[in-house]
This record gives sequence, C-alpha cells and structure tokens, in this order.
Amino acid sequence: MFLSTLEWTCRKRGVFFARVDPKGTSQTCPQCGVHTGKKDLSVRVHECLACGYTTDRDVAAAQVLLQRGLGVVGATRAVGRTAPTLVAAAGYAVKKPVEATGIPGQ
Repeated sequence: MFLSTLEWTCRKRGVFFARVDPKGTSQTCPQCGVHTGKKDLSVRVHECLACGYTTDRDVAAAQVLLQRGLGVVGATRAVGRTAPTLVAAAGYAVKKPVEATGIPGQ
C-alpha cells in the first residue's frame, strides 16, 4: 500500500519513479562493488577485505541502493552540477532535481 501511494504521489507531482533491485545490497561493498558474501543478521558491521571499507551494515546497504538508483536515473556525480535527490525505499528510487555541491561519501 505504501509503495502504491508513493508511486501515485510521484506521478501526481511530476517526480520520476523507478524500481531499484534491492537484492544483495547487504552483500555488496558500496566502495568497490565486490560481493562480500552472506552475513548472519547478528553481524552489524560491513567490512570489505578487498578495499578495507568499514561502515554499519545498514548504511552500506543504503549506499548500494543509492548507487543503483543513481544508475537508473543517469545522475552525474560531478561537484557543482545539478544532481538528483534520490529516495530509495523498499527497492524503489525517486528523483527530483536539486542544486547540489556533490554527493556525500563519494
């Protein structure tokens, strides 16, 4: 119900709405893209042995979703250019252009 309402609201307001595949987000390193393997739910920290990136597991999964959403909309990551505001929720991405100085953590 929530996602149907979100999609309807986006269409009504002229905001781009697209599906983003949520599978494997907690098993992918947002820094280098390496598949880090399945983790037990009790493991709350993402640690990549390939690049050394460490962060909270949920933060890493959210960063992977954001990257996938940005890929869908073809967003630029250049500093000082117009970049989208992207909201990823339960496998969906929503974009609305805003003036940005860069994407944090990139």
